[in-house]
Formats: sequence, structure tokens, C-alpha cells
Amino acid sequence: SQYYTIRDARITSFIIEYTLPKVVSFPVINTGWNLLSLPVKPSNSSYTVVYPNSEGGQPFRFYANSYQNQEFLEVGYGYFVRYGKVIDTKIAGTRISNINASINPVLLTQGWNTIGSLSTVVNVSDINFDPSGTQIPTTKPTSVWGYKTDRGYVESSEIQPGLGYWIKVDDKGYLKLKAAGIKFNQNEVNVEKQNIVNSSDKLSIVDNGQHQSELYFAPSNSNVSQFELPPTPPTEMFDVRFGNNAKAENSNATTVKFQGVQYPVEVSIQNPTSNYT
Repeated sequence: SQYYTIRDARITSFIIEYTLPKVVSFPVINTGWNLLSLPVKPSNSSYTVVYPNSEGGQPFRFYANSYQNQEFLEVGYGYFVRYGKVIDTKIAGTRISNINASINPVLLTQGWNTIGSLSTVVNVSDINFDPSGTQIPTTKPTSVWGYKTDRGYVESSEIQPGLGYWIKVDDKGYLKLKAAGIKFNQNEVNVEKQNIVNSSDKLSIVDNGQHQSELYFAPSNSNVSQFELPPTPPTEMFDVRFGNNAKAENSNATTVKFQGVQYPVEVSIQNPTSNYT
């Protein structure tokens, strides 16, 4: 069960490096679509080895403004993977402690990208970038989104091993993540966004398949652009959003867009502060 790396030294000698694979448990994987990533670096990165019980063909990631299928998986990228009733629980490989331009390079393009994880938890405030040539993202993402099978896109404050996430960047560059080795404050919140949520009327959507989501009717002077959602997932995946492609809206008339729901759908507003039609 050991792996060997042999380096030629002009035939006279060679070095053998012994690396015992680390077996880790996957995060919670559900029946249906999941947004996942490699929690370790496997010796064989074929999706049939990493996700042997997955269904529906090759996983796909979002890159350069389009969804792309990929047979061989790469560290640092997020992939949509579909499962039936049989779920994978473990994977063997070497630990991932760094992602940067030199180690496990993950090239980001301007706009939305699906990214992956390290072998340890990373605070989203620790996301950084390395330049690609003369280009580099100059603004850290204000929101990082995961995907839950029964809820759709969910904002996250941390990057968990084995899960995939969406981030939006303003320029091309390389993702930079490093295992901190210290415990961070999990209670960090964006105060402005939380104030908007607290002052909003909450629109609850529950469908017949027990998918659920919550949208926010925000005050008219609110900056709802920071609630922008990633691109709509492929057709059959559950997704609920306002017509402005965000989780919050502050106009008097708007559209709510459903995708991948199972009818009938229940729509409700608890203790509204306004009248709705």
C-alpha cells in the first residue's frame, strides 16, 4: 500500500521516497447532486476511482463561464457529482496543505469559479491570490457559496475538506490557500449583510420533495448586490432565486425563479411588515 517516487540520478544511484496514503472520510454526501472536491491528493485521480459509486457520468466544474465535464479530477477545483442510494465514504491520498501558483496550481478566470479545499478547514477570510503573469484579483470575494442537495446555494464562512465552493473574482489569477494550523473564529459575520437579513421579510419556499430555501425582501435602501448568487446550476438541480439572480431583492415588483422543484410548492412569509400580492 506504499507509493514510490523514483528519481534518476544518471543511473549511478536513485532515491526512493515512501509516502503512506492518508485515508480520510468524505464530508456528508447526499443522494442527488453534491458540490465536492478532493480532500486529499489520490494516486489515481480518475472520477471512477475517487467517486466509484457516483452516477450520471463525469463530474463537472464551472470554468471560463461554462460547465465542463472532467474525467480526471484536480486538487483545488469544485465538482458537481451525482449520487444514488449508495454513497462513497472514504478516499486515500496525500494531505493537501497548500494551493498556490507553484503547488497544486488552480487558475481562476474573471467571474465565477468553482474551487476546492485543503485537507483542513480554512476560513474564507484567508482566501488569497497569486498573479497569473501581470494579472491578479484585487478584491477578495464578499461571498463564498456551497451547494446543499436539499437547499441549493448556501453561503459559507469556511471551506470544509472534501466540499466544493463558488467564488467570484474581478480578474484572472491563481487561488492561494494555506493550512493555518490555528483555530479561527467561526462566529465572524458580515455585519452589513446580517443587518439586511435581520430587517428583511423572509420568503420561505418548500417543495414536495422537501427541498427548501429562503429569500429576503430587503429594505429599499439596501445593497442587495452582495447577495448575488452563483450561476444557475444545470437544469435538474434545485435552485430558487429572485429575478436579479440574488438571494435578496429591494424592488416593489420582482420575479421568483424556480428550478428543479417538485410541485406542489408552498410559499409563505412569516410576520410580514408589508402587504404582498
